[in-house]
Amino acid sequence: MTRRCSLAALLGLWAFAVTQPILAALGEEPGFFIVRQTGRATIVAFSIALATVPPLLVWAVGGAVRRVDLRAGQWFDRIALASIVALAVGPLLRGTGTGTATTAAILVGLVAVAAGALFAWAYERFDGLAAWARFTAVLPVLSVAMFLLASPTGLLLKTTDAPIASARSDAPVDGTSVVFLMLDELPTASILDADGSIDADRFPNLATLAQGSTWYRNHTAAATSTAQAVPAVLTGEEPTGGPPSVAVYPHNLFTLLAPTHDLHVSEHYSSLCPRQLCDTEASAPPFTNQISGLTADTTAFWLDRINFATEPTLRMGDFAEAIEDIEVNGEIVGAPARFSEFLDGLAATADRPSLSYLHLLLPHAPWNLYPDGRSYDITAFPHGDYEDDDEAWMKAVLQQRHLFQAQYADRLVGSLLDRLHEIGTYDDTLIVAMADHGISFRQGSHSRLWGDTNAADIAYSPLIIKAPRQAEGAISDANVSGIDVLPTVAELLEVPVGWATDGAPADSDEVRERDDHKVIFDIGSWETRSVRNRHEFTIADTTPSAASRFVGSAPAGGAPLAGLLGPLGVDPWLGRPLAEIIDAPTGADGSDPATPGTATLAVTDGSGAPSGIVRGTVADAPAGAMVLVAVDGVVVTASPIITVGGTANSFLTLLPPDAPRNQDRVIEVGLVVGLDGPTPTVVGLGSTS
Repeated sequence: MTRRCSLAALLGLWAFAVTQPILAALGEEPGFFIVRQTGRATIVAFSIALATVPPLLVWAVGGAVRRVDLRAGQWFDRIALASIVALAVGPLLRGTGTGTATTAAILVGLVAVAAGALFAWAYERFDGLAAWARFTAVLPVLSVAMFLLASPTGLLLKTTDAPIASARSDAPVDGTSVVFLMLDELPTASILDADGSIDADRFPNLATLAQGSTWYRNHTAAATSTAQAVPAVLTGEEPTGGPPSVAVYPHNLFTLLAPTHDLHVSEHYSSLCPRQLCDTEASAPPFTNQISGLTADTTAFWLDRINFATEPTLRMGDFAEAIEDIEVNGEIVGAPARFSEFLDGLAATADRPSLSYLHLLLPHAPWNLYPDGRSYDITAFPHGDYEDDDEAWMKAVLQQRHLFQAQYADRLVGSLLDRLHEIGTYDDTLIVAMADHGISFRQGSHSRLWGDTNAADIAYSPLIIKAPRQAEGAISDANVSGIDVLPTVAELLEVPVGWATDGAPADSDEVRERDDHKVIFDIGSWETRSVRNRHEFTIADTTPSAASRFVGSAPAGGAPLAGLLGPLGVDPWLGRPLAEIIDAPTGADGSDPATPGTATLAVTDGSGAPSGIVRGTVADAPAGAMVLVAVDGVVVTASPIITVGGTANSFLTLLPPDAPRNQDRVIEVGLVVGLDGPTPTVVGLGSTS
């Protein structure tokens, strides 16, 4: 059989095993490329390389081996053919194993290898099978063509002349600039205090902005996912379920204001600004970086696919802003690079007004930032941020991590306001600060997928709009949603919208005449991101409040974890030396309060960010026992005795941002009872030393 026939078979069988399943998954998830700012040329090159480069390399190596030793080359070709067939067969056997996961994996592996060996044997003996294998060479061509031309991702390659509005003599433009900050995954409930106002202790900058703006406290997202919620905001239209690109949403805020405003746009999970306006590919990462990132994540997806025990997961990149340390007034703090660039782009004077838009992926998970932007290690946390947990305390710790990161986002809002005041444009600028959707921390409810019990958390998100020259703040109870933002901005700028919108200006009769019924769209599941499920709910049944949170309101001047630890009753012991509690009398029997070894820690303080999670187990914890955690001898936090990751008699808590972060710090725990009395009883100790 000729070498060309061998190459055709390798290309076709590789397509069965790798090319088609990977391109099918990538084709349904354009966000995989959008979030990485992947250029059109990169997408095309990557898909072609995926289909051709590996089989070509195998074929070339086989040819080289043949020239050295014909028999060895023949065996190389057989093994290569058998291996590719085994990779194709293995995923088809997912879930068919019996017994333990290890036993099932071995059985599936043996069956896949046997199938590959059988195919290689039959390939050399049956001309019909060999002919079929050669004809499969058409599959990579079809797979790449379907991916580039007929998938949702293919729309990203579409060259579209976006309908940019022309300058209108009947549309007065007063030179008003627009600053639009889109935060991500921030529920309204997170920013509320016990009185239903914006919590000025936790979120002083949002509160300050609201004092001179209009806060639409009944604002709800148009959709529960960023890919659908953000386009709804920027177009005034209900989400279509298609990818968040200009090819799907040609009419949007950027095309509307392009004739009258200079555009400074930094999108993250959307690409609605046309290339000719925003030059997105010029600001994209280098081609080699794009290819290496795509290769790493698709390799991980493929490894998931051939592991029968793991459902394949298409990684959407690291959902975290790249935080860089900078010095502010002698203090080292963190700031996202994109945010710093955004502030630098705000100018005091310009020939034309500007639209400055930034979608900042904060306070979106992973939650590993303190309010000042410093990161902490969360590897000791037993599961991911979105996985459900029946322990109320675990939900509370998750929510506290979220609140810390939300406070950091508020700090960036303050930097934005300072910059606008510094360049003297604050008063005349139209400012929009909002979040695309919320997130839920309720037990028994999904964190991000719609349910009757988590509507208040997922649907409601902050919307604050400062009109040009607005001086006094206002709170509006208008029934507005994400689709009303663009019409409201256009009305404030006195720019007519040239297309039919589903939304309306917030102060319009259409909005005033609405009852309290609302609509939100949901993707249904993470595996069907293009699905558009419509849900209805009412304001009366879903109004968010601080009372719905696990973590209480922040007391003025209180400790960083006061809202989390308040229900535990440990406030009197925070900030006190652990030694004082150890040395205290422990009861009438006079027993030794310290029993080393009854508490163990799982804390790592190695290289990288210092640990932020303290986790461990206790032995024979008495009823009502509590764990006090001390850093360098001072009590900073606490934890009840709970079940963590299926392990009973455990403790887990979050270190506060003001805890020492030095690498040689010593973390100790005291297992105590009687915290509600004048003197606790220490029944165990443990430390990292």
